[in-house]
Parts: sequence; structure tokens; C-alpha cells
Amino acid sequence: MPPNDLYDIIVIGSGAAGLSFTYRLSQETSLGRMKILVVDPDKKVVNDRTWCFWANRPLWVDAIVYRRWDRLAFRSHFHHQNYDLGEFEYRMVRGIDFYRYTKEAINQNVNVHFVQGTASVVTDGEDQDLASVNVDGRTFQARWILKGAFLPSDFIPKPERYHYLTQHFQGWIIHTKSPQFDPKTFTMFDFRTPQMDAMRFIYVLPFTTHDALIEYTQFTKKPQTADAYDFALQAYIRDTLNITEYKVMETEAGGIPMTNHPFARKIGHRIMTIGTPGGLVKPSTGYAFHRILKDTEQIIQSLIRYDHPFAIQSPPRQYAFFDRIMLGVMERDGSKMEHIFSQMFRNNGIKRIFNFLDETDPLIHNLPLLLSVDPLPFISAVIRG
Repeated sequence: MPPNDLYDIIVIGSGAAGLSFTYRLSQETSLGRMKILVVDPDKKVVNDRTWCFWANRPLWVDAIVYRRWDRLAFRSHFHHQNYDLGEFEYRMVRGIDFYRYTKEAINQNVNVHFVQGTASVVTDGEDQDLASVNVDGRTFQARWILKGAFLPSDFIPKPERYHYLTQHFQGWIIHTKSPQFDPKTFTMFDFRTPQMDAMRFIYVLPFTTHDALIEYTQFTKKPQTADAYDFALQAYIRDTLNITEYKVMETEAGGIPMTNHPFARKIGHRIMTIGTPGGLVKPSTGYAFHRILKDTEQIIQSLIRYDHPFAIQSPPRQYAFFDRIMLGVMERDGSKMEHIFSQMFRNNGIKRIFNFLDETDPLIHNLPLLLSVDPLPFISAVIRG
């Protein structure tokens, strides 16, 4: 059935945030027959990314989890250790599986429509007025608009006040001639690659004893050339993993914005930001997927209880401060991060680290972790702003 022009909710963007929300809303019978429109220029029919996260409870995406790990390896020039994740589990979801699973379920709901196109102008509505979005010359209206994609005019950097880095990455899925990997243990950080005055590490996700995703990651303002990433991956596989016979089966590359720039969640009366425009990417790590799932549940509950999407919780305020000083160190003294992360993993258990990164603990529980690392880089970052 083709869409008409009037909806309860318009979702701009069909990435992790847009499809998570639309999927959950389409499954929520208590919200009745709300009409939803999803707008995106991309059909999402290729495996363009993977999302990884840790969790200690079942989640609705478990049905499409591609791989799971219950042990973590940390490697640096200062500290080597394997960790049992205990109550946690590290999980990986492939983009194509996520798109297919959510859209197949969403398409069972006759009240949800998709429009392939570019949202160019979003207009707020006041009081009883409806908000609107222009998609390739056609105007659609809704009670609420959820923006999960940036428009060109949405983001104006202020480098004099905030830090702006990008987590640039390039990865290979390789197949080795002989068994080389432990499928139960993933490497979250391997700093045994030249730091070159920036935070750089290798991420290894083994799928079988012969297959793994090996990803080179750097936190910088600008990316390197593709050849430079290839050289770093080749050197790591050859010199650090001592693997000489392998085939590159797939490649992936991209960038994740990492900034303490504030992102408003409520824009005017009827527009809410979700996903990256909503600040759901944790500024100091780049992790977003599990945060998006949690945010989705809060928005759904807000709609059920209050008939609007805005009743969501904010993390304790100290975490924004922690992210700011961590980004300051990464931006100015990135090569020091190897030592800082080595201290963090040497002196703390996995549960404390994950809870800190999940922003779930109060300040009193953060203190042991904060006191376990060298304070001088962070003091310098606070002073320099």
C-alpha cells in the first residue's frame, strides 16, 4: 500500500537506531495502530557494517547474533592477560542480518511504510500543529519525528570548545591455512602496533580456528590512506600473529565520530534525535549499539506512559566529564593511551570496567578505577580544557 502524507511518527534513517525503534514499536501491541513512516535513501540490502557489544542479559537481537565470546584478551607492550567475562558476553551482529530481521518483522505491520528518498527539510510543529519533513519534494506530516540521520545544517563544529576525533578503522576477514585462533577468546585491544603519537590498536574477532576479523583502529582527526591501513594489517598478521599463509575473504572500513559536542535530544516541540544525532555514540569509545537498544526501550515506554517520546533518562553527569578529559588525552597525547589502558586492565576486573563504560555506576563506584591509572595526563587535559 503506498504511503499517504499523515502519520503518527516519522523515522528519518533506517540504521541501527531507526530500525530498532521501528521494529520495537511495530511489536508493541499496547500502542495500538500507530502509523509509522521510515525514510532513508538506502535500501539496506548489503552487509555494510558489524556491531559489537557486551551484555549480561538476553536481548531481542540475540536471534541474529552472529558470534559470541566469553573470554577477552588484552595485549600491549606493558600488559598481557586473558580475562573470563563472568556474567557478561561479547556479541556481534552483522548489518545485513539486522536489516533483514527487523524489516521482515516490520513489513508484517500494515501501518508501517518505507519511503526511499532524502529528507531535506524538517519543520517542527507547535502545540497542536504537526511536524513535517520534505522527502525529495514531497511533504509528510506526523505528531512526532525521530531523526536518526544528520541533515547538512544540523552540525556546526565548535573546536574552540569541544574535542572532535574519529575512530577510523579498516578490517579484514581472513582465512588461514592452519588453525590459528581460539574461537572463544576475542582481542579487544592489541596495542602492539606503532602508536605514532595517536591511539592505535588491533581488534581480533575469531569466528573459527581458521577465520577471524582483524581490524586496525586509530583515534585521529584524519584517516590514513587505504594502503597505510593495509600495510599495518599485513605487518600485524605477519610479525605479531606470526601468520604467513592466509586469504583475505572480506574487507570493511569506516569511521565513527567521537566528540563531546552536545547533542540535543528534544528539538522544539515534536522532533527528537536518536542514534548518532542523539549523542548515542559514547564519545570516548565509539560504542553505540547497546546504548541504542536501551534508548529505544526508554522511548517506547515514554510513548506508552505519556503519549510522547521525550521521557528518557540521562546518564550521571560525571560521565560527560570523564569523556571530555579522555578525549582531551586522546587528541593531544594519544600515544599515552596504551599505558593508560594497560593500567586500567591490570588493576581492575572486567565487571568494573564494563560498568564504567556502560555509565551505570555512581561516582563512588568509579573511584577505584579512576585511582588505578596515572592521573597526570588527565590533570593536564583538565587544565588545557
